[in-house]
Amino acid sequence: MTMLRRASGFVCRHAWIAIALFAWAYGVRTSGEAEFRTISAAPFALNLPPQDQYLYSSPFTFFVGSYYQHHGLDYAWAFFVVNALGLAAFFGSLSRLLATERFVNRSAAALVLFTSPLLFVMLSWIGKSDAYLLAFYFMFTLSESRVAQVILAGLMITCHAEMGAVVLGVDWCLTRKRTVAIALGVIAGEAAVFTYTHLLLSPSPDSRVTYAMAHAAELWTIFRSHPFLHLAATLGPFWLYASTRMFRHPVRPVLFAAALTLAAASYDFTRVFVIVSTPMLLVITREVVADSFRDGVISIGRHRLSVCALWPLMFFQFQYAGFRLLFAQGVRVALRG
Repeated sequence: MTMLRRASGFVCRHAWIAIALFAWAYGVRTSGEAEFRTISAAPFALNLPPQDQYLYSSPFTFFVGSYYQHHGLDYAWAFFVVNALGLAAFFGSLSRLLATERFVNRSAAALVLFTSPLLFVMLSWIGKSDAYLLAFYFMFTLSESRVAQVILAGLMITCHAEMGAVVLGVDWCLTRKRTVAIALGVIAGEAAVFTYTHLLLSPSPDSRVTYAMAHAAELWTIFRSHPFLHLAATLGPFWLYASTRMFRHPVRPVLFAAALTLAAASYDFTRVFVIVSTPMLLVITREVVADSFRDGVISIGRHRLSVCALWPLMFFQFQYAGFRLLFAQGVRVALRG
């Protein structure tokens, strides 16, 4: 037992070990290579079929990929470079954010945060713009410059016009800070995306709203068939921390319900929920680590446990996507509707 406590304490002081073990155990998966190749090769031509045209409203990574392809890289290397830079920006900015005084201890905060499906989502949807969106959000929360905040908020919108705006909205509801920067950034970002999709592309691509409405009946069937699995897939083991803290402030359950509704309107249920709920995950993580370092332990029901003893919980993850459960190393389990 002494050896186990020492090992847990060592990992708690060096969270990168647990992150590396998680990446090894769960693996990495890519998504959207074909769409990346099509759009980045000719970003001002509407070449995707209607069911995929909503991707044009997330143009950031495609324009970065187009830049690299026009400077000598083939699409495969451009795909690799763009997503490697995105993951580097995500981990670098998150590390810097967790190192601030508000999180007390960076390693412990990372281990608590990654008991949510956030790390699993980042590693299993490589090819999406999620890493850039959250990296820009972390930089946004770190920046003290109003101009930089506006620029970063606008870049979040170009990564994902809908989720970027929701993440910023959730942040504002929780903090009531940076109101002007958020408003100006959202306006600038949405204007840029609108200009691209409606003025520079002809004809205008179908939107995510159109796509969701066209598939609303099937999406509702998926959700009502397994509602409790959906609830479990929202936060995973992080529920141990969130269950007692979700109702500390009345706005949190409202934001949870809003995120659940938005995620239910997508086939990538867990991915969407976790991304838009990231500001709330950070707030709860900060409270958990603060309680732990103030009292030496945290309370989970009647039990009082050390955060350092709970880091293995991050290895009990799954995602809900369509009628499938996604597990480690690409293992998928199909569910009946």
